[in-house]
Amino acid sequence: MAEPNLKLHVAVFPWLALGHMIPYLQLSKLIARKGHTVSFISTARNISRLPNISSDLSVNFVSLPLSHNVDHLPENAEATTDVPGTHIAYLKKAFDGLSEAFSEFLEASKPNWIVYDILHHWVPPIAEKLSVRRAIFCTFNAASIVIISGPASVMIHGHDPRKTAEDLTVPPPWVLFETNIVYRLFEARRIVEYPTAAVEGLSFGVVGASVGISCGRRQSDSLEISRNERDGLFMSASVADRLLWKKKERSTETMLHLSKRLQDHYADGFIEFLENPRAGVYSK
Repeated sequence: MAEPNLKLHVAVFPWLALGHMIPYLQLSKLIARKGHTVSFISTARNISRLPNISSDLSVNFVSLPLSHNVDHLPENAEATTDVPGTHIAYLKKAFDGLSEAFSEFLEASKPNWIVYDILHHWVPPIAEKLSVRRAIFCTFNAASIVIISGPASVMIHGHDPRKTAEDLTVPPPWVLFETNIVYRLFEARRIVEYPTAAVEGLSFGVVGASVGISCGRRQSDSLEISRNERDGLFMSASVADRLLWKKKERSTETMLHLSKRLQDHYADGFIEFLENPRAGVYSK
C-alpha cells in the first residue's frame, strides 16, 4: 500500500499531437483526483487548445518554447494538426530542441515522476541524471504495438520484412494467429510514403483497436465509418449506417459503463504504482 497522505508531484509530457495530448490530460486529471499535483508540459499554442481543467484539481500547465527556426516547418506549427504528413519530421526536429528547456524545468521543479511519450528519446538520460523516476504512458494499445513494431529483432535491429504498402494489409509474420487487425491500403500507403505517419495513431481495421480508445474517448462516439480502401474517402452507405446506429446508442450504456470501470481500474493501478514503486518494477 502507498504511504498515507503521500502527495506526489507528477510531470507529464505528451508528444505534440492532440491524439496524445488529450489522453495525457485525461490521465493528469485522474492523478490529480487522487490528491497529487500534476505539471502538464507542452507548448503555448497546444496548451491553449486544451479544454479547461476544474479549479479543484491541481493540474498546472507548463509551457516550453518551441523553436520556429526549423527549415520547412510552417509558421506557428506546434502540433501534427498544423503540418502535412510530409513535414512531421521537421516538427520532430523542433521538438528535440525542447530538451534544454525541459531539463531546466525538471531541475527546478524536482517532480517525483516524469511520465513521457514514445518519441521523447532524450527524456530518460535527463531524468536519470536528475534522479527523477520515469514512466512511459503509451497511447498505443497492445494490438497496435504488435502490428506496428513487432518483436525486438524488428524494433531494435530493423529486420522488418514488410517493404510495400500491400505487406502492411495482412498480419505480419510474427503474428501466429488469425486476426483482422491490419492496416487498410490507404493507411499503409501513407506510412510507406511518409514513415513518420506510423506514430500518429493510425487506426486499424477493427472497431476498438484504435489508438487511445481506452484513454477517455467515448466509444459511443467512436463507431468506425467505412472508407474506400484505395483513397480513404468515407462511403455514403457507411455514413447512413452510422446515423442509424446513433439512434440505438442507449443500448450500449451498460457496455460503456463497464468500459469506464475498466479504465478507472487500470488508471488506479498505475497511480498506485506511482505512489508505491517498490511494490513493482520501475525504470530508474
